[in-house]
Amino acid sequence: MSNPNVFKMLVLGDSVTWGQGLLEEQKFSTLVGVAIASQPGVDGVETAVLAHSGAIIGLHPYDPTSLPPLDGEVPSSYPTIVQQAAAFSDPPAEIDLILLDGGINDVGPFHILDPLISTDDISDLAEHYCHLAMRQLLQTMTGTQPNPLLVTPVFANAKIIVSGYYQIFSEQSDEFLLAAYLFVMGLLEGTFFADAAELQRVIENCLTFAEQANLKLQQAVDEANAALGGPARIFFANPGFGPANAIAAPDSFIFAINPPLYPADDPSVAEQRALACAAAGSTRTNIPLCLLASAGHPNPSGAQAYADAIIPLL
Repeated sequence: MSNPNVFKMLVLGDSVTWGQGLLEEQKFSTLVGVAIASQPGVDGVETAVLAHSGAIIGLHPYDPTSLPPLDGEVPSSYPTIVQQAAAFSDPPAEIDLILLDGGINDVGPFHILDPLISTDDISDLAEHYCHLAMRQLLQTMTGTQPNPLLVTPVFANAKIIVSGYYQIFSEQSDEFLLAAYLFVMGLLEGTFFADAAELQRVIENCLTFAEQANLKLQQAVDEANAALGGPARIFFANPGFGPANAIAAPDSFIFAINPPLYPADDPSVAEQRALACAAAGSTRTNIPLCLLASAGHPNPSGAQAYADAIIPLL
């Protein structure tokens, strides 16, 4: 018989909830677990992590593509977040807390960082995925809108905390490093250099995504709570990054790329990711980008900011 005082947490989503590039003890899911374990009456925390780098929500419309899980550090769209929830095999009613993040991979990081994409396009994508697809995911997981295309467990008792996103680059980011990052991503052809107008468009796209994604995620949470009725049990956690916390900014909360082209996360994580990238192969991931996959993700300070936003909601 299981101990009812053991707190059970499920982690679903993309690279943000996975903790791309971070040591296990640095991930915000771990920090949240430590905070829960310190509460009176809690005999321990059991955490199941199904989140992984690159995951899309996979709804609105439903994406039926089914591929086996890879190492969490390897960017891959599949399993989708709805498939992660469907794959959870323990009794869903026993889950106390779900940490959930999703939407950016559906919008597409390349779209956000492409100077040829307009802020209106970014806003439209945020509406489609961070609002409509996330709302459908939340309603599927809580049973108010069952998905007829697959069997998804209904998490009848869990508190769900949906975490938000952040401005990847800001006006405080180092312009040379911004241009170099865009070059590595394949968004500048043949040169490390970009004109000031291109860089400004990227910064505006990053700001638009952060603002619109968080606005739409909050809207999805509010509407999913309304569909449930009764006291709210779905909450939105804004990590609260500011312009100074962007990549290559004065107080960055985000991993960059070390020159010439080395990942900036802990070498032990980067080395294991390199092995996992090679094992996944080019049919499942972009290997050169996989090697640098920590870039653009919360560093230890960023993960702490996420934990600080989530813990008051427990």
